[in-house]
Amino acid sequence: MASPEDDLIGIPFPEHSSELLSCLNEQRQLGLLCDVTIKTQGLEYRTHRAVLAASSRYFKKLFAGPGPGQEVCELDFVGPEALGALLEFAYTATLTISSANMGEVLRAARLLEIPLLLEGPRLTCTKLHPCGTPSASPAGAGSPECCWTELGYLMATA
Repeated sequence: MASPEDDLIGIPFPEHSSELLSCLNEQRQLGLLCDVTIKTQGLEYRTHRAVLAASSRYFKKLFAGPGPGQEVCELDFVGPEALGALLEFAYTATLTISSANMGEVLRAARLLEIPLLLEGPRLTCTKLHPCGTPSASPAGAGSPECCWTELGYLMATA
């Protein structure tokens, strides 16, 4: 006799995860269902602790500990520009940085223990800054590999 599980089929919906992330980002922007405020240097960011904990080991440890969760979290070790970029990354899966703030954002990613950024790129990047110096990359200066080489260097020296 067949078990009920034998009749089950899985139907993947690959767009579901990006749609879910998009809806969470919209909720964050509207301040809906946000359950924690992150403060740094006088600026406040309303957000969802589940999204933070899912994208950062630091926040997972902070929020998953015993006792009641904090409603306000002060981060005096991360600047507002870096925190803003990392929150956008958590909610959009896109890291948008400039050459001017690249080092600060990557240092913050290391402090907040964001695994995807610490592991390095899995896909090629969209060139967001001029990469005008010669590169050790076989593809040459300006290539995604060159941009990631620069990111890797900044992460190693941050």
